[in-house]
Amino acid sequence: MTWLDRLRAEPRLILDAVRAASPARIVGESLLVLLVLGLALLPVVLLPLSMPSVFVAAALAVLLTVARLRWPAGALLGTAGLYLVGSFAAMPVLAVISFHAGRRVLPRSRLWLALAVTLLAGFLLGGPDFETEELAGYLLITTGLLVLPALAGLLVGRRRPLSRVLRDRNEYLEQVRLLTAAEARTAERAHIAAEMHDLLGHRLSLISMHAGALELATAKQAPELSEHAHLLRTTAGTAMAELRDVLGILRVGPAEELDQDSGTRADLARLVAESRRVGVDVELCWQGPELDEVDVRVRRAVHRVVREGLTNVHKHAPAATAKVRVEVDADWVRVAVQNGPAAGGPLGTRRGLAGLQERVELLGGRCTSGSTVDGGFELRAALPMLPPAAPAPERAAPVAPPGPLAGEVLTAGRVLGSGCLGLLVVAPMLLVAVVFVVLGFFTGGGPIPAADYAGLNLGASQESVRERFGQGSDLSPFDPVPMPENAECLHYRAADDPAVRQYRLCFRDGMLVSKEELRR
Repeated sequence: MTWLDRLRAEPRLILDAVRAASPARIVGESLLVLLVLGLALLPVVLLPLSMPSVFVAAALAVLLTVARLRWPAGALLGTAGLYLVGSFAAMPVLAVISFHAGRRVLPRSRLWLALAVTLLAGFLLGGPDFETEELAGYLLITTGLLVLPALAGLLVGRRRPLSRVLRDRNEYLEQVRLLTAAEARTAERAHIAAEMHDLLGHRLSLISMHAGALELATAKQAPELSEHAHLLRTTAGTAMAELRDVLGILRVGPAEELDQDSGTRADLARLVAESRRVGVDVELCWQGPELDEVDVRVRRAVHRVVREGLTNVHKHAPAATAKVRVEVDADWVRVAVQNGPAAGGPLGTRRGLAGLQERVELLGGRCTSGSTVDGGFELRAALPMLPPAAPAPERAAPVAPPGPLAGEVLTAGRVLGSGCLGLLVVAPMLLVAVVFVVLGFFTGGGPIPAADYAGLNLGASQESVRERFGQGSDLSPFDPVPMPENAECLHYRAADDPAVRQYRLCFRDGMLVSKEELRR
């Protein structure tokens, strides 16, 4: 595509960008344009000045403010025209354009080149003479209006993409965590189903065996019952085959080596002894009666809680001391595995804890885990002695966790950084506004032509001066030249150069006793 084709496509691209912008963005940009225009026209309203350069500078400032959205580097280069026009009121727009260019212009070498060209062009077109005071003031203003806002925009432009990447990564990790927990719950249900296969398979085998014996006995002693015994034996065999087929689909791994002794005091003592053999300092504290006669599902859940807790100690805190506590009363079995603080080990996925929570809640119990006050970790579970016969009702869908923290969350560092960035951009505008408001309030009265000022003689009456040139303004708090003793001084603008020069006329007892030409 040639440059002419790109130029022809610009109006359509600009229109598409405007349509895609949010209403808030359009309103914000419109307010910014109005603010820039208002600052640029302040000399006309407050001083007042009717120089054409003020209107030219205002039009150029508005044009550059709008153009920066599409061509940030070009708008930055165009600010050199403001130096040529020489309107101080329009200069704050430099900070806005420079800040935006710092955020948008890529690569960074292009930004520095555009900034350097702008500084050089501004110095050549409207820079000061090579006098120490004027040159120092020019460098100070240029640094505040161009260099510092560009650096601020550069920092913001680099931070926002990184914040966006971090936010996307946090969202991805949060989704992974939720999917991992859901998969762990499904796998735990499959493990429970496999355990039920071992229990029910044994019971169904006994039923089938006794039904076969009953069938043989009834064939000789009660032929009328032989058919029922045969049906009982075949039904038990069919149930066993169907159970094996269904659980074969659900099986996610090798079945656990659990038996009728799982979850008893002797079983937990074996788990603790195995942990001690591999170097973990762990003890078992048991309070209450034994669990030999408790529902087998509860005992297996107790076994799983202790085993999962000790496994976590092995992985993440092998050098810490650990304690396994079991409290048994008439209604509940409470199990806790706690370890003390230890050097940071590898972070876990909490997959095992999610599956364990699923098992406990299916039995109508509660399972929690988290850090302790001293920096350790504790796993707790409370299981009913008589779990419900039917599966526990499905839990409500978990509430989606809050989204990851955005990069704009207010921390102390970000508050300080945002304040500094805002100060670099807004302070020049406020400074210009204050200067012109002060000048508007304290430079009242009609301007005095240079010839009339030269013709004013000491001794003229104050009334005649006011009748001729107006009331004047009292600028004594800002007066750089000491006033005569017991005198009242009035300030007037110079008609030929009102933005730079003014005249001070001092009166004592209604008579002109001093006149001074002051420069801003």
